[in-house]
Amino acid sequence: MTLFIRNRSGEVVAELIPNFATEVLGFDPRTLIGELNDGYPVREDGDAIVPGEPQWVHGSHPNLNYRGNQLRRTKMWFQTGSTKKRVRVYSYTGFQYGVLAAQFDVQKVPILEEITTRYNEWISSSSRNIPLANHGIVTRYEDGNDNIGMHFDKAASMDANSVICVVKLGPGSRRFRIEDLEGTVLFDRVVRAGTAIVMSVEQNLKTRHGVPVCENCREESGSLVFRTIVREDSVAEASKRAAKTELAREERKRARLVDGK
Repeated sequence: MTLFIRNRSGEVVAELIPNFATEVLGFDPRTLIGELNDGYPVREDGDAIVPGEPQWVHGSHPNLNYRGNQLRRTKMWFQTGSTKKRVRVYSYTGFQYGVLAAQFDVQKVPILEEITTRYNEWISSSSRNIPLANHGIVTRYEDGNDNIGMHFDKAASMDANSVICVVKLGPGSRRFRIEDLEGTVLFDRVVRAGTAIVMSVEQNLKTRHGVPVCENCREESGSLVFRTIVREDSVAEASKRAAKTELAREERKRARLVDGK
């Protein structure tokens, strides 16, 4: 049964849909991360990202760092359609152009393509005025130390009518927290793998959400998140911007070395 998460005024800010992965999307949420781990490489600090190919990018990779700091999570990006000439750009907080090279056409990973198709069939069959998803991110938390702080998703590159659909993945389960912009907690509990948390772009901007650190969590967990992205860049332009960012990063490194002498 769907749980409606409400703010202090009684307005629905998110929906919690149990068993969404198995009953709607037709996959086992406890095993997807393991299948992707077995099938695709992880790019860490010092590794080259192979453009347009399925791969994980670890939080230690400079293109996934936030303000020069390692993120405590690992990610995989995909879109519907080819990435040879154009790429959809979800400009989240801390976004770097260099990571766009890791985004791939979902057809290259059959299980993700099937899940995306079923998700869009669910969108099409619903009474909601929601555009089809064209972008997805898989996030992996290796253990309870991996986390994401309280935030809202930047909306500039999303369709205003998009929903943000977070499908929790296992085998582990983690807390999911939603609070309003004043810090009042609206929801804070362990969410089982397979549950979907669905939020409109509008309500996303009125709240913050996150996955806190869990000292006793030992198993992998994560999420699969669908969005509708309206921004597209040419691969050539994205590559130029990534090169410019990399040059600036190297210049900062050299400056720090000089200052340290």
